[in-house]
Amino acid sequence: MPIPTFNVLRRYAVIGFMACAASWAPLASAQSQPLVVVNSLPIDEPSSYSFEAPEQRGPAFQTGPVPTIIREVTFGFDTDATAKTATLGLYQLDATTNFPVGAALASTTINFIGTGENTVVHTYNADQLGTIATTILQPAQKYALLLSNASGYARLTDGDTVSDQNYALTYSQGYSTVGTGYVDTTDNGATWEYDSQIPAVRISASTVDPVIPPTATLTCTPTELLAVAGQVSTCTVTLSAPSTTDTPINLTLPATNPGYTTTCTSPLVVPANATQAACTITAVANTTPGAPDVTADLAIAPPTTPDAYTVEGPAAQITIRSNGTVVPPANPTPVPTLGAAALVSLASVMGLLGLRRTRKSA
Repeated sequence: MPIPTFNVLRRYAVIGFMACAASWAPLASAQSQPLVVVNSLPIDEPSSYSFEAPEQRGPAFQTGPVPTIIREVTFGFDTDATAKTATLGLYQLDATTNFPVGAALASTTINFIGTGENTVVHTYNADQLGTIATTILQPAQKYALLLSNASGYARLTDGDTVSDQNYALTYSQGYSTVGTGYVDTTDNGATWEYDSQIPAVRISASTVDPVIPPTATLTCTPTELLAVAGQVSTCTVTLSAPSTTDTPINLTLPATNPGYTTTCTSPLVVPANATQAACTITAVANTTPGAPDVTADLAIAPPTTPDAYTVEGPAAQITIRSNGTVVPPANPTPVPTLGAAALVSLASVMGLLGLRRTRKSA
């Protein structure tokens, strides 16, 4: 067997590397890198505004044309050198008033500390943002990130300025301003207003890949049964991908008929981390000769929860053939038999007849 040369080995290595890179390319492209969508940093003004109870304040913004998720938030704080905590909440804004409505969509506790002399910048990553970093922001909706319940002296500082009256606040990825970009309350949300100042904030977000629901298909095997006992068709629902939770599949069940029974129910639940669930249709023995065939129709119906799955493929139809029924015959007529003595006599007569024929032949 010839020994491969170095050049041949190198060629194989290059091919292997390219194949490996190609296999990883879809995974790499599926990762959406965070991009800055709101920014008023760096800090340029000494002015600051408290978010100790009963005050709440923070940046307001409108999202772009695609679903996004917040991955990082930076705030400029005016605070002393004592470690403190506060609540950071993500709120939906009313489309008309542009003020927060309802409870926070998500919230987390943040930690921060200052120098006591100058304002400081604190950045919080996805792990520190908790449920805020797992909440999908829907396209073209208005939201606010509000600071509240500081455990001690804490203020949100102003952002960068172009002039004394003109504060720079930039947006990207389709994000835009709501009001003046700063919503606050001094009475725990009883009344809201927009402040003319711009908070020192930077928000980074990434696009969310669209959720592709699994397909659900139905197959029944076999599709024809005889109307005799023991004839069973197994109907299986198959998902194109497993889910981490149980997936109920709605079914359009076969009509009630004396020609069959079924274990199929709606919904048919595909267990978590599985892709299949099955039920059966069983033929009932037919005792009426010439009875018509029976059909059982089964189909997947749309999901109760939108996008839980999509229906793919045709419905199933199982036919129970009655012309294959075996009708039991009438009681058979017994064949007459001879007793032992009669059998001996019959054998003797047949023997004599055979002997006589032999003598004639001689």
